[in-house]
Amino acid sequence: MGKEVYIFGHKNPDTDSVCAAISLAYLKNAADDGSMYIPMTAGEVNSETAYVLDRFGVKRPAVATDIRKQVSDIKSRGVSAVYESDTVRDAWLMMNEAGDYTVPVETTGGKVTGILTIGDIARSYMNVEDKTLLAEGKATAVGIAKVLGGKIVAGSEDAVCKGNLLIAAAEAKLAVQFVSEGDTILVTGGAEKHKKLIEKGVGIIVMCAGARPDSDVLQAAKEKGVTVITTDVDLYEAARFINLSLPVKYLMRPMDQVCGFTLDDYIDDIKNVIADKRYRDYPVMDGDTFSGMISKRSLLDDSSKKVIMVDHNEADQAVFGLFDAEINEIVDHHKLGTVETLQPISVTNMPWGSTCTIIASMYKEKGVAVPEKMAGLMCSAILSDTMLFKSPTCTDVDEKTAKELAEIASIDLQNLWDGMLRASLDLDSKTEKEIFYQDYKQFKTDGFIFGAGQVLAANSDDVKVVKDRMLPYMTEALKEEGVDMVCLMITNVAEDSSELIYAGDNAKNVVESAFGEKERDNGVYLKGVMSRKKQLIPPIMAVLQK
Repeated sequence: MGKEVYIFGHKNPDTDSVCAAISLAYLKNAADDGSMYIPMTAGEVNSETAYVLDRFGVKRPAVATDIRKQVSDIKSRGVSAVYESDTVRDAWLMMNEAGDYTVPVETTGGKVTGILTIGDIARSYMNVEDKTLLAEGKATAVGIAKVLGGKIVAGSEDAVCKGNLLIAAAEAKLAVQFVSEGDTILVTGGAEKHKKLIEKGVGIIVMCAGARPDSDVLQAAKEKGVTVITTDVDLYEAARFINLSLPVKYLMRPMDQVCGFTLDDYIDDIKNVIADKRYRDYPVMDGDTFSGMISKRSLLDDSSKKVIMVDHNEADQAVFGLFDAEINEIVDHHKLGTVETLQPISVTNMPWGSTCTIIASMYKEKGVAVPEKMAGLMCSAILSDTMLFKSPTCTDVDEKTAKELAEIASIDLQNLWDGMLRASLDLDSKTEKEIFYQDYKQFKTDGFIFGAGQVLAANSDDVKVVKDRMLPYMTEALKEEGVDMVCLMITNVAEDSSELIYAGDNAKNVVESAFGEKERDNGVYLKGVMSRKKQLIPPIMAVLQK
């Protein structure tokens, strides 16, 4: 699979932006240029769009409100885990064979409790001067026997090191002078030395270089509860490798002390952490589940997500983190805005009523047949943006294209529009906030920032209901957005008109100047105004730019 390319519409997505992303992704994937095109939305779909997607059996795109690169976007390297009870030697052999420098540590229940690195193992191997290391790490007799290739001939395999680690190479009388109860002893020699060590009450005796206990020694060990291990390795080799019998649990770094990341972490947020650490690899967790290891090089890779913008080209309307991404293409039907790119890109911008009209023409140009589902989506988007061809933004191309798509999808345009309108007008199930933001965009000019939403109403009665509900909310919306002005265009599709309500210190003056109408009943009545793009925004911009 090639590089993933994400196709986004604007924030507060409407039917055109969502259907444009889906239909363009299908077209791009059909062309099979080696990339995988994925439609996304920068917010939850509104009720009209949900109706359209459900009607044509199309799955809703995934929602992403932030397009910045995340840990989940980087392929992690799966590694085998070691267990807390494994010896360090077991871990070393597994890591060496797999070429891993860092591995997760699990309990027998499968829970990841820590991380073990090659460096941790090296420190244990080199720490030969620490006589208490085996006791601190609670090394076991069975672990020692395994590491040294030995055999437990007396005592319990579960015996745990408790005292110091000593080498009893001197004669018996001298050797026992330095030994304390519970010590672990590496020893050669004969029965006399072995008996004296047992009498001293040592915990574990490791007989090296082929030394073996006689029957009297074995009996004495059993009576005193001393564990005896025999091995053919010499004292030097035993001393070198015995620390590798430590259980992994002792050397591992517990997860609460590990510098690791989750799949949801953003690379921008963790770059400073990565730069401060000298780790080669970092563990990645998916909740409580270990996901894999990611190298420092991969995390610091400068490659960005690839994005195609549809139905917008304004930075303020785009998904958060857009400028951390690589914009590959823009397909839009609005005025050119503020988006800048580092290199030339393909821009398709047509003065038509819907982005999906443009995308339908791209199917023809590419010679790709339009499937029924895609035809249904694009047709719905055209109806939505042109209000069944009533909007002044509607062109002959839009109407012709919609009718062609309707024929492909075997749908009746009026029936489809009626269903979309009912879904859009389902006001009883929506909060004021949901109504306001179901089709909302933000604009900027000469340092003045304002937001404009639009909601459809079937008749004048519906207009009044919406207006009465939304007027108290406008001040709240103004505070939420942190802009100079907000306005809501309540469009009466039966009378080809709109009621405009607003909030902001200078909002009343701006609106009255833009449309030459006086405020009445806390709003301005706009006869023949149905298009936000063509009839609402330009007059307001003109006033603000004076």
